Amino acid sequence: LLTKKGISTDDKSVAFLVLGKSQQANNDCAAAITSFRSCAAINKSAWGAEARYEIANCQFTTANLIAAEKSALAVIKETGSYDNWVTKSYILLGDIFMQQKDYFNAKATYESVAKNAVIVELSQEARQKLDKAVEEEKAVNVSDVITSEHRDIAHPVTQQFRESLQNKVLEAFKKEVFALTRKKR
Repeated sequence: LLTKKGISTDDKSVAFLVLGKSQQANNDCAAAITSFRSCAAINKSAWGAEARYEIANCQFTTANLIAAEKSALAVIKETGSYDNWVTKSYILLGDIFMQQKDYFNAKATYESVAKNAVIVELSQEARQKLDKAVEEEKAVNVSDVITSEHRDIAHPVTQQFRESLQNKVLEAFKKEVFALTRKKR
């Protein structure tokens, strides 16, 4: 279809979008991004909005988080009237923050979407991701506490236990010294 002369802009847009989706499904994100960009360049409607979102999604999939964040923000800025793609872009921003271990911004983003999204399915998706972010942050915090308390791998005890044990040993030592000095008298 793309090679035919005289096809309408809408037909080209749909063809580029479908081609991009096919390339994306085959894990060829570089080619997919090119196709999505071609669609977005000629279409400012829903197809263009979807193409712009898929650019960000492909960049996220390939771990190009800086570009994905920039592209997701562009979707939000440029396609404000398409709730589905704007909301998905906010969720994608939350996913980017999670990959960066930025739990504060991830949770804030998911929570905002969960509370304000007009599309119920996306609100529910954001709520699930918020719950997962909270759990992951708790697990990381617990791991950090355990790591900081158990720095001595050969002797995995907490600092509090170490100090308590040291005090008991010193008390026993003092008693022993006191007892020895009394015997000598």
